[in-house]
Amino acid sequence: ASVHFRAGQRVQAGQVLLLIDDRRQHREMKLEVDAALPGFPIQDQYISRMAKDGCSAEFEKHTVHGSRKADESLTFDRSAGRVTRKSLTPGGGKSESSFTGCPRDGLAYLEHLRKELALGRVPQPQTVYAGAPYKVSLRYKMTRTMVVAGEPVQADVLLADIVGPKSKHTIEVAVGKDPARTILQVQVPFDMGTFSMELAR
Repeated sequence: ASVHFRAGQRVQAGQVLLLIDDRRQHREMKLEVDAALPGFPIQDQYISRMAKDGCSAEFEKHTVHGSRKADESLTFDRSAGRVTRKSLTPGGGKSESSFTGCPRDGLAYLEHLRKELALGRVPQPQTVYAGAPYKVSLRYKMTRTMVVAGEPVQADVLLADIVGPKSKHTIEVAVGKDPARTILQVQVPFDMGTFSMELAR
């Protein structure tokens, strides 16, 4: 991972690790981010447990962004159409809300994105859960050549407009044109600059 500061400086910030386990009843994906910026540590862990159809069953989020920390879980009850959000910190509370259709957390949505693109489709706007619910809409930006492991590859670049209860962001996602539609790069803006996560093979 790296950070591009607005002044133009680039800092190698750490690593991003994505693990996938298909051996259990639910498919499990785990994303770990370990970055060290000057005076601003970033240590995130996201765990998604999905049913075999790709819909979310459980989601956990453990984050450290500077002095801010968050630990919470989401449990999806598809038969009742309810999602329970629970704080995992001592004395934390919980809340419930309703959903329809197939619920997806952030990691489940990435899998859904790859599969839809492989079928020649861009996913329709939908609600994605990452603690709070976020409305995600995708726009096509361009096709460009990227260098991955020293080799040029073609990638479709998409812009994801993400609107939450108290925030609005646009994330850039580069997806390879290989049959698996591998996600090659994700660029996330934040106050200090742009956080870029790139595939390393």
